[in-house]
Amino acid sequence: MDALPDLSRFPKALATGRELLEICTDGLDAYSRQLGKGGVVTLRALALLPPGRRERAAGEVAGEDLDWLRTNAASGVSIPFHDLGSRISGQSTDKATPAKLRDLGDTLCRFGMGLIPDPRFPARLPPSSYVMLFRLDAPSEAVEAPSDAYKAAFLALSVGMLVAKADGEVAEDERTVLRDLASASPDLTSDERRRLLADALWLETHPAELPTLRARLSELGLDQRQAVGATLVRVASSDGSHHRAEIALLEKAFRHMGLDQNQLYAALHQAAPAPGTSGKTPTGADDPVRVALGTEHERTYAIPGAPVLPGRPSLAQPSAKPGPVASSAPDPGRTTPLSAGRVDAERLAAIRAETIAVSSVLSDVFDLDADGPPSDGGTTEAVTDPEETEGTFSGLDPRHARLLRELVERPDWPRTEFDRLAREFGLMPGAAMENLNAWAFDRFDDLLVEEGDPVHVNLHLIPDPLSEAA
Repeated sequence: MDALPDLSRFPKALATGRELLEICTDGLDAYSRQLGKGGVVTLRALALLPPGRRERAAGEVAGEDLDWLRTNAASGVSIPFHDLGSRISGQSTDKATPAKLRDLGDTLCRFGMGLIPDPRFPARLPPSSYVMLFRLDAPSEAVEAPSDAYKAAFLALSVGMLVAKADGEVAEDERTVLRDLASASPDLTSDERRRLLADALWLETHPAELPTLRARLSELGLDQRQAVGATLVRVASSDGSHHRAEIALLEKAFRHMGLDQNQLYAALHQAAPAPGTSGKTPTGADDPVRVALGTEHERTYAIPGAPVLPGRPSLAQPSAKPGPVASSAPDPGRTTPLSAGRVDAERLAAIRAETIAVSSVLSDVFDLDADGPPSDGGTTEAVTDPEETEGTFSGLDPRHARLLRELVERPDWPRTEFDRLAREFGLMPGAAMENLNAWAFDRFDDLLVEEGDPVHVNLHLIPDPLSEAA
């Protein structure tokens, strides 16, 4: 002991030693607390180590789990949430909550990976509780908040994917345009571009719903909305044709963004490929627009000839040469077509009946006559509760308000029960869900009814007195 120096004689060295000890203690405090909770060394605990020690320790203790994460991050495929949770924290859980997703995102970023969905970003968790991993440029100590440029690019990507999927499938040309959007959007960080590319893969299998995007689309500036509109037209035109479903969705998106419909039609016209150009843009702005290619054996319809006025020769047929008059008796082997001025009354009545039925269905889907006058039919006018048109239900029509009053009885409804309940109030289930969510976004800036089986109702958005009364 005599050979050891007396440290009290070196106060400066002691002060430096205490400072180093405090730094080390603070750096290992979170890791120590995590081990104290479970006593098991997991990736979640190892992520709390200082950066210089973290990677080496993870490779030594949890190398297999870390390799599994990196393999899935490189593949870009969706994985079950409970598998991810068991690999990171050693605990398997099926219920993905915002707090758990945020915690997993914090752990993954320290190992150079990102998570979709992450509650700090716009992508939403699907009912199936699947998630996706992707690679970041480098590990970071915290998840950076999304920039305004990223939010605008994500909106364009989300609606663009809806347009691409409107005809039932995403063509490779459409997929390329969406990837270009993710990689070429201005004012993004490198990690935001990587996240957008992963978002494109995620949205193809878990697309957003247009009503959930409406409020955020309307908040964009005019220049941003016009840029989004131009991107949507480019996506719809990239596969060489314009499908009817794509155009209908474009019209709806332009309405939500407050853009001129004529601007949409002009852009579609200029972007449409001319026949025989293999998807290239036509050289003239007035070239015909090809909506879709016809099939070889498609049924065709002849244009009827012009009517013959008394005292005038037919414009459709040349003047007949003098000759013997043909017999007016009908040929039993031929069927005589209807003349141009003759109408099949029964068929016309059937068409009118079908049109009325279709209009009735469409009025439920699009609320075409929501503010129009009452019908002249013999149906009795329903009694309206004042609370259904003002107060808690302000902005909802009586049918949707009564449906919502039933839905707030419990948070989860089997899809068959939700569909039955919507039809009891004379509503189409899908349209009712869309209208309720559009109303909720205008009022609460959040989704009210989450699609799935069961259908989930976010009761926290509804005032407590109403929920208790229900």
